[in-house]
Amino acid sequence: LYGQSNANPPSRFLAEIPAELTETIGVGSAGFGPLSSDPAADFEAANPGWTAEAVVPVPQTGGYFLLARSGESGALRGVSLNRAGGVWGDFLRAERPAPAAEGLTAAALGEQGCTLVFGAVGAGLSGALEVRLLYGDGRSERQPVSPGQSFHFLLEGRPELAGVELLRDGQVLDRCTELW
Repeated sequence: LYGQSNANPPSRFLAEIPAELTETIGVGSAGFGPLSSDPAADFEAANPGWTAEAVVPVPQTGGYFLLARSGESGALRGVSLNRAGGVWGDFLRAERPAPAAEGLTAAALGEQGCTLVFGAVGAGLSGALEVRLLYGDGRSERQPVSPGQSFHFLLEGRPELAGVELLRDGQVLDRCTELW
């Protein structure tokens, strides 16, 4: 109307343009507005007190899994992010408390053909540490991890999982079996 500003929301099809081919100007350029191409910035703006530690692309959906930690409690949150209205919003999440000083915390989050297993190890640990992901059929995967740090495994599909173990020099220090 005469004398008033009017703006429509951006087209949902803008989300299909690769971020490296776009430049945002105005409100969206800060990473928080309607044209944001930064899922970590959108998550942190919508979740004060949480810091994104890892952003993992999910090829099957064009979205991301994001792993974040609470600055206050040290809790972990895994979130499945997808664009809605040009902003990255979470529609699926799992959360776990901070690990004990010499322990492990872990969870699984799955959607549309992908599973993210994530967690963290306590800061009071030392030595050469690994986490081992255990599948229900007896297979396993390992990855090194540092004291106080988070970890994640991106899996295809939704495999049967038996748990996650924390190892030092091949010896099991802690185990999480309730991932879902």
